[in-house]
Amino acid sequence: MKAKQAVTPAEIVWMEEKLKEVLIIKEKLEAEGKVVPESKVGEKRVVVGNRVLKVAKIILAHMQPIDGRGKTEVENVVNKVNALLREKAITNNVIPWHTTVEIGKGSQDNESRWTVEKIGEDCTK
Repeated sequence: MKAKQAVTPAEIVWMEEKLKEVLIIKEKLEAEGKVVPESKVGEKRVVVGNRVLKVAKIILAHMQPIDGRGKTEVENVVNKVNALLREKAITNNVIPWHTTVEIGKGSQDNESRWTVEKIGEDCTK
């Protein structure tokens, strides 16, 4: 059997510093998790034909900045969603919703700002 080596005072100090760093990161993550996304529904309206429709805006904070690849992936998904919304609206003879997203906003490039336009009154009850 190998004998256990004693931990040196320098190693103890190093472990304490690392533990403090981990606790600080943990507190930041917990604080970020408690932040409620900003949401504005119906403060702005648009007129389509003879109907007044709502606009919903949602701002989400992400745990880390979104890089160029992530931004491109989200934009591609939004384009696909808009195509599906148009197709569904044409099929059901209704006004299609329109979704837009701005990625990498905020002071640390860690926000995405989503907008959904042309929401009928019957869809928000």
